[in-house]
Amino acid sequence: APEVEPILSGREWSVGWLWGALPPPTFHTPAMTTKLLGSIKRSKQLATVRDRIFTLRTFAPELVCNMVEERKNLNEERIIIHTNLVLCLQQTRAINGAILGLEATAKQSFDRSVPIHENLLEELWELLKPGVRRTGGALSSEWGELGFQGNDPATDFRGMGLLGLQQLVYFARERPSMARHNLTLSHHPRRYYPFATTGINVTAFVLSLATERRLDGIMLQAVNRSEVEGEGDDRELVLAGEEAAHGVYCDVMEAFAALWEERDPENVMAFRHVFAEVKARFHRIFPVPY
Repeated sequence: APEVEPILSGREWSVGWLWGALPPPTFHTPAMTTKLLGSIKRSKQLATVRDRIFTLRTFAPELVCNMVEERKNLNEERIIIHTNLVLCLQQTRAINGAILGLEATAKQSFDRSVPIHENLLEELWELLKPGVRRTGGALSSEWGELGFQGNDPATDFRGMGLLGLQQLVYFARERPSMARHNLTLSHHPRRYYPFATTGINVTAFVLSLATERRLDGIMLQAVNRSEVEGEGDDRELVLAGEEAAHGVYCDVMEAFAALWEERDPENVMAFRHVFAEVKARFHRIFPVPY
């Protein structure tokens, strides 16, 4: 595994080292965190640190920093190395918190008796069908127009809980034109597919990308931007990581609709095959990083 100190100083090995041409030390970057995590993942000396970081537990960055410095015999007097290490660990804790937050939301059941849940569902309707009122009330076959399977969308959310709804709303809120365009495409008389339940399947896929650490890179970039913009408290960093995952969700939804239209299948029975193509594409885009 690459040594920790050169990663944290920005002075990783190069041919220039043979002539003593050391580059100047650099300050923290998201790429530095990715390289550090890869080194920790493969290091026998840092097995305890690896367990703390990669089992998605919360951890104290300063405590883990001390463990790394002790086991790797880092020069604690070099402020830039210590600072970069702490920043790497703080951002790692943030993306761990984001993944844990996504998992927790997926386990939270949609409950019509909770006003926030009900309001989210109504917002989804309004975003996708602006100005159109349902005549059947809360429980209505009209929900089928959004691609739900029955009169009560709550039954569709059982697999991905509140996260399935949140991400559908996020897509419709942040990319309204594309979301409504995709909904229209889903209503094709021959190649129909259920828009909302497709979205719930996409939520399950994106959550798997996150738990497999495939989204660490894009989450780290979002967390880093949040810090640079001055929104650096722990909760804001976690939310930045979660929002990065929501952005990937939107990308997958767009990719599925485009590929569905391109493949022009005979009927909805082709869903599994087309969705498998989309998942394979995003597995290539987001390989396992460590």
